[in-house]
Amino acid sequence: MKILICSFILFFIFIFSNCSYPQDTLVNKPFLGNAKELSNPSDIYKLNMIYDLDVFEYYDLSQYSTELEKKNFRKTSEYLGKYDELKLKKNEILHTSFFINWDCDISNYIIKEGGFNLSLGINSGLGLVGAISPKTISDIYFPTLPTKRITYLENSFGTDVREEVLPIRVNEKVGSMIEENKGEIGVYLIFKISGKRSISFNYLNEGDDTWYKNTQEHLFANKVVIIIANDKTGEIYFEKFY
Repeated sequence: MKILICSFILFFIFIFSNCSYPQDTLVNKPFLGNAKELSNPSDIYKLNMIYDLDVFEYYDLSQYSTELEKKNFRKTSEYLGKYDELKLKKNEILHTSFFINWDCDISNYIIKEGGFNLSLGINSGLGLVGAISPKTISDIYFPTLPTKRITYLENSFGTDVREEVLPIRVNEKVGSMIEENKGEIGVYLIFKISGKRSISFNYLNEGDDTWYKNTQEHLFANKVVIIIANDKTGEIYFEKFY
């Protein structure tokens, strides 16, 4: 009996010692599984460096500043070793599940549409720093999301100034639960990186009243699961695969 109890205890010690996720994730967010969080812009930037196999940026080799210095360094065994390391890391990230805790604005329940709108932002601003490609969340492009643009406001720029939203359709009972617990709601995107592509879009700089055509490169995910859940209880209100 003592042997059985000890074996049982050792089993649980083994399970939890091999799990790197915080306790609140284990208890309240089991739907995240073993996905790794992308919590800040530096995480995305690092993924881009790995995907691009950019040895100089990833390893911060700023001592090689000229094109000639970089060309000569590429011939060394040190560079080749680091390049091989990045290739392994790239293969790893392409087979890793990631998640983003999306801090978005959630509309009130829209009865005639049967759900909520999650805001991705608007296609205008002061300057071009805030210019964001459509269907992009935390600098990751999600081409399969059925977003739509709605008139943001009527002004001298016309109805081309629009807010991009993702419609989320739930019944009124679930809608009431989301509205009553908005302060505890988490919106999660779970996905794998599919590749990288350039996205072109128009953006209004309100500083000079001019529309600009922008092109940005983004890592993208062809498949994504969106989950809306109560961060306190772990209850899932919405889950859909796109």
